[in-house]
Formats: sequence, C-alpha cells, structure tokens
Amino acid sequence: MHSPTIRLSLNFWVAINLLAYYNVYGIDMKLLPPIEAGAIPNLFVEISNENPSLLTTAALCAEGIDESLYNNFLSFLCRRGGVKGQFIIFRSKHLTFSHISVKEIEAFGQYLRPSNINNTNILLHKPTWSSSSQEIQTESFGATDGSYRSYYLSTNHNHPWLRVDMLKTYKVFTIAIQNRDPLSENRNLKIIGLISDYQHFNIHQSDMYSKKCFENQHPFESGEYRAWNCMHPTPVGRYAIVYLPLQESFSIFQMEAYGEEIANDDLSPLPIIKADRNSDNGSFDDRDAEQQYSIKAVDQLPFNVDWQQVYFSCTGNFKDNHQEGRFTIYLDNVYLVRQIVLLSLLPFNTNNFEDVQIAVENSFMQPQRQFCHLATTVRREHELYNCSLIGDRISFYKIDGTNKIRLCEVYVLGKKQAYNSVGMYCIL
Repeated sequence: MHSPTIRLSLNFWVAINLLAYYNVYGIDMKLLPPIEAGAIPNLFVEISNENPSLLTTAALCAEGIDESLYNNFLSFLCRRGGVKGQFIIFRSKHLTFSHISVKEIEAFGQYLRPSNINNTNILLHKPTWSSSSQEIQTESFGATDGSYRSYYLSTNHNHPWLRVDMLKTYKVFTIAIQNRDPLSENRNLKIIGLISDYQHFNIHQSDMYSKKCFENQHPFESGEYRAWNCMHPTPVGRYAIVYLPLQESFSIFQMEAYGEEIANDDLSPLPIIKADRNSDNGSFDDRDAEQQYSIKAVDQLPFNVDWQQVYFSCTGNFKDNHQEGRFTIYLDNVYLVRQIVLLSLLPFNTNNFEDVQIAVENSFMQPQRQFCHLATTVRREHELYNCSLIGDRISFYKIDGTNKIRLCEVYVLGKKQAYNSVGMYCIL
C-alpha cells in the first residue's frame, strides 16, 4: 500500500480482499508516525468470507494492544489457530474516527480453496468502452484492470456512461464501485447501474434496452467503496453499465460485479491456444519487437492504449509492397463460431479496419474464407462481428498491405461443444 492515512470507526472500515479462501493466522502492519494516542487499543481485525459492504457480522481475529506495537510495527495474531475467510476487515471500537497512516500490510495464513463464485468479481479484466475520457491515461479500461494506480475519468457532458462486456450472460446480484472523486464527494450521488443484453443503445432510452440494478441516493465520499444489491427482479444480461443522469463528469477507481452465470452453450467464450501473423513486423513503430508479440491479442488483458506507464497489451501486423497482411487466432478445436469481439486501440480510428476481412477458417478443409460481418453500424473501440460459421481459426486479412492492422484484444464466442472433423458439416 502507498502510505495512505485510513479513517476507521465502528461503522467505517477498510478491507482487503484476499481473492481466495484462507485460514488467516495473523496480520502485520507497518505504521507511519505520528501515531494517534489511544488509536491502537481501539483497533480490531475481523475475517469474513462475504463482502463486508454487504455483511452485518464477521468473525473476530484479534484486538489491538499497545504492547504489540514495536518500532512502528503492529501485529495481530488471530485466536484459536486462525480464522477462515476471504476478507480482512479493520475497524475501530468507537463511533468517532481514528486516523492511522499505514506504510504496508501483510497477512499470513494457509490457503484453503478458491473464492466462492458469489465472491468472484465478474468484471475483472473484462473489455470496456465509454462515452468519453479526459485523456489517454484515464480511459475506461482503468475501471476494471484491478489496479488502484489507474482510474476512469470522463469529460463533462450530458449523461456520461461506462460499459463493460462480461462476455457471458449473468444474473447480477451486486454492483460495487470504489469512488475516486477527490474534488466533489457528491458528484457521483446520482449514479445509476444497469444490466443489458444490448451492446449499443442511446442511454436516454435505457428503460427500453436495459434493467436497472441500482440508483444511488446517498452521498458517496471520495475513496469510499460501496456495493448495491440489485433491485428485484434480479437483472440478467451480458453488459454492465453505469452512468450519471445529468451533465457532469464522473470518475471511478474500480467497478465490480458479482453474480451467477446463466449457461448459454450457443454463445460461450471459446478456448484460444495461440496467435500468429505472416510478417515479423508489428504495427507500432515506437515499440520494440518483443513488446508486440502476436500473443498480446489473446492475453486476456484489455488494456487498449499505447501509453508508457501502462502494460502494453496490443499488437498487429504490417506487410509492405502491397502484399496482403494476415493475423490469425487459433482455437483448440473445431467450433461453431458465432461472434468475434474485437477491442481496438484508443483513440479509436475507423481507418484501422478499413479493407480488413475477418474470416473463420478450417484446417481440415481446403483454404477458404468464410466472412463475418459487423453487428452494428456504430463504430467504437468495442466491436462485435457476427459469424455462425464452423472453423478452428479466425484470420484478419488486410487487403492493402501498405496499411497496418492493430489489435488489442480478440475474444471468440460460439457453441461450446467442439465438432470433430468427421461430423463438422452438420450444424446443430
């Protein structure tokens, strides 16, 4: 942790999500002076397997005592040989605030099992797009990248929005947001969360194309983590959306969602095993070759910006002398491919995919190109191409090789059941 000052009381807490289920033996904290008088005896640590934003009770790990503080190090030893859970929660015993500056926190214990499905953030590293952003380092990917070093910040305009493709259909129980805004604690006061099956629609028509999960009505403080249980009936859909129903800018550190997958074997993410291209040349002149390996297009990291302070997760292809350029994604078997999800580089340039053919191909048949088509006339950094074709690889062909193909992430959705080479001509 980067030396924050945390504010604790009985009702104001700080929690750490361990992302799995542990038997926690203890916690060590490195504090920064000055240490507020009486703060240590008021501290206590709880362990829970549920998100503390939605929880009313948790198991006590240990209470702070002055004798456990030595040279600004503070230790908590959980009682009874450890307490099991996924979340470590820090609180103070009083309603008035205690302030503690923390340099580092470490927890030690025994791994028991993966996180419960209901405690797995289904938005983590999922592709995003938004109505606007103030600059390249505040693009929408910052809301789902799992890092508090980045964030999303829109420009000031009417009804700003952020959308996330969950790549599967979910029954969404909870949406959570870590609020960033350091200037106006009430800027996100009216934020609304939606779930939809539609990739694109006018946000002013959200009642027609989505279901409301939540509508915030209370002050939302800077740095506060807040979770909303979705309204009943529980919304079901593929896309999670948050927006402000007014003219304003809005900013969030992280956005999370928790829910239950609705099985859809006809439109599931298909296993990708590799990617290659017919040239050794990438499409980014200012990047070294080792930063542009073709595997970057399928690394499951939707960081679609070319900025030195963010991990570079884009790649591409460049063929000169008017030769045709090819970039290919390989599946682990033959499938009925329904849809290609493409995440392009920001700022978005429609010319990047001018004269590009997207084809589903089959290694068991003679070379042929079965083409996919753009699902909507709306052109943005997040695009869907519909196919309904059988194959084991997807190729992007640039007709005029003097231009570049640039890809940041490719997802392939289709019928979950693989086809064998004998029966692949029969579409079920």
